[in-house]
Amino acid sequence: MKLMNSVEEQLDSERDKNALVDAISLQAASVCERECRRALGALVLSGSLARGEGTFVREGKQHRLLGDAEFFLVRADGATFPARFEVQRLSEEIETNLFRRGIVCRVEISPVDSKYLRTLPRRILSYELKRWGRVVAGESGILSLVPEFTSADILLEDAWRLLANRIVEQLEAAAAIRPGLTGLPENLYYRTLKLYLDMATSLLVFLGAYEPSYRERARALDRLAVAGAGGDGLLPFPLAAFSEKVRACTEVKLRGISSRTVPHEAWLQPSLEFWEEAVDYARELWRWELVRLTGADDKASALMKRWAKSQPMTRRLRGWAYVMRASGWIRSCRHWPRWMILCRRGSPRCLIYEAAADLLFRLPVWVKSGWFQWPDDTSARPAGSLPIVEAWNRSAGDWRDWAAQVATNYHRFIEKTVA
Repeated sequence: MKLMNSVEEQLDSERDKNALVDAISLQAASVCERECRRALGALVLSGSLARGEGTFVREGKQHRLLGDAEFFLVRADGATFPARFEVQRLSEEIETNLFRRGIVCRVEISPVDSKYLRTLPRRILSYELKRWGRVVAGESGILSLVPEFTSADILLEDAWRLLANRIVEQLEAAAAIRPGLTGLPENLYYRTLKLYLDMATSLLVFLGAYEPSYRERARALDRLAVAGAGGDGLLPFPLAAFSEKVRACTEVKLRGISSRTVPHEAWLQPSLEFWEEAVDYARELWRWELVRLTGADDKASALMKRWAKSQPMTRRLRGWAYVMRASGWIRSCRHWPRWMILCRRGSPRCLIYEAAADLLFRLPVWVKSGWFQWPDDTSARPAGSLPIVEAWNRSAGDWRDWAAQVATNYHRFIEKTVA
């Protein structure tokens, strides 16, 4: 595997990684300051790079970032937002300039205003932005606008959404699986590592033990495992084995696997078994969290439908309004009758998550059996209703085509919104 072949070429020290993060930040600041000028209030680095937890791989004379470099472009008060194509052009220019300097990474810029920062809800993103965000250009004190709250105040639904987002990403990457494959494609392996890390994040929020960095979360899980949490059946799975896996995946994410980091974890190799076990953990955690969100009995069924129907109608309407706007009010008019029916079932977010989880949790058995067409059993047909469904023969379709449609709906309609 390409990723595994690069293992011994990981960065030599944290100093090298910090230098790369600084180079990315400086290049982004230079381009945004030049192009936005007085409209730029501040440029803030967020995500794993801001925490110092990004993963770089050395490939010859280049360094490649696994994941994205995420920035918030805060517009100055009174200025207008840049158009979407202008933001895309900024990202592409930064990426091109970095490539010329031997750094390969995808740059994501999110335009926001000061009101956005002042009204951030009690989400994981808000907490980590306040704690770890780096202002790389503009007003140095801009993050003081983010509300103060403790980790115990983080909304449980936000932790569940984090898990759901990783499930969609798993499904998208799993579409690269081909018949006869014994190992994992690089992207699926990396996203499986991230799935373990964010399953830990989501679980810790539900347990009131959340910590704002990967290493701190791994330690928190270890403490709970030593204390015997999960051994009484009150958690989705015993924590001892899960904690060990999260600890090892954390080291891979931050330093890369090698004989010096996790020499005893043979199961960390990019094998189908490694992926299948991660999906099993995700299924158990998904159900456990939904039980707590819905207040249902542990043996209840149709939990996702219960959760979707419990959402206020105002939230559902807001989500479908975003779908209409993103699809074009006039161009999408032929979908309106169907969307009105779907609105009674749930928000676009709930329906997309339902479709993703239903398919992903079936895949380990299907992949192991070599199934790439939908089984003849009608109960195994796709669950969930997507806002936009392209022409597809469900009775003979390849599940990878359906996975791609789920991912497309996710990126178009819910990835960039909280509705």
